[in-house]
Amino acid sequence: MSQLVAILKTVLPVLVLLLVGYFARRWRILTQEGIDGLKSIVIKVMLPIVQFRAFLQVHFGVDMLLITLSVFLVCILGLFVGRLSGKIFKSAAQYERYLFASFEGGMLGYALYIVLFGNEQVANFATVAFGQELYVFLVMVPALQIYDGKKPTAKEAALSIIKTPILIGIFAGIIGSIAGLGKLLNSTAAGEVAYGVMEFASAPTAALMLIVIGFGLDFKGIDWRFTSRAVLGRAVFLSIACFALVTILQLFLPLTPALVGAFVILFLLPPSYIIPFFLKEEDSVRKLSTYLSIYTMLSVAAFFVIVVLKNTR
Repeated sequence: MSQLVAILKTVLPVLVLLLVGYFARRWRILTQEGIDGLKSIVIKVMLPIVQFRAFLQVHFGVDMLLITLSVFLVCILGLFVGRLSGKIFKSAAQYERYLFASFEGGMLGYALYIVLFGNEQVANFATVAFGQELYVFLVMVPALQIYDGKKPTAKEAALSIIKTPILIGIFAGIIGSIAGLGKLLNSTAAGEVAYGVMEFASAPTAALMLIVIGFGLDFKGIDWRFTSRAVLGRAVFLSIACFALVTILQLFLPLTPALVGAFVILFLLPPSYIIPFFLKEEDSVRKLSTYLSIYTMLSVAAFFVIVVLKNTR
């Protein structure tokens, strides 16, 4: 009975909040303008606070470097696997190569990890997700801009990175950790107050992210040939990559269950939600948005399985 209660306490909040977002759109409780406002608050305020706090607690040493490089290389490998898939399936669009790499860590990954492991463990997810965030902003976004017909200069690319609130939070946390701010806050009464403020300000983050995601779920006009091919291809590649990566890293690093959990949750996530913003064709945007909705629900279903396994051991 206690195991069932533990499972329901973790699973039901995720399911209920997704349904709140989904029916808020269906019943017109929230407009697109309203959900854009919520999304803006999450991306520009709450998520940067979560990531700043998380990276303050990250230890930057050989372990962090190895994990970051490993995840980054998996993303690069995923890009090549996507290109190979495009050659095998002649009907594949050029943007499909980007579906085998990147992870929606910001809007979904942090939410699921916090629900399962709590805010106090979120530094583990930040550590694992950093490599893919570097891939997204240094490789994928410039490549998608070129695909969209734009050729950003080095200055424009650098400014877009500097002005991104999420990256500001990440790098501010990194600088603070290296400078010893994290240790200082951990050892003083002022630090307790500062962490209390950050925790209070970021507490609704997971709930708002899940509502926003639920609002965006759309299952109309599914292209089953494309969707099944893209879902299965990504899922198989990342399942193998996750197992291989964790197995190899365990030979060199002491991986705690919470850190292994961060790898598993990261690798079950859908691709980054920003990809459709770089597509011009309305049909492609609709097809990709539907794919992301289906993959998101499959990711949530896989998360439920993880919760059950975690609580029945």
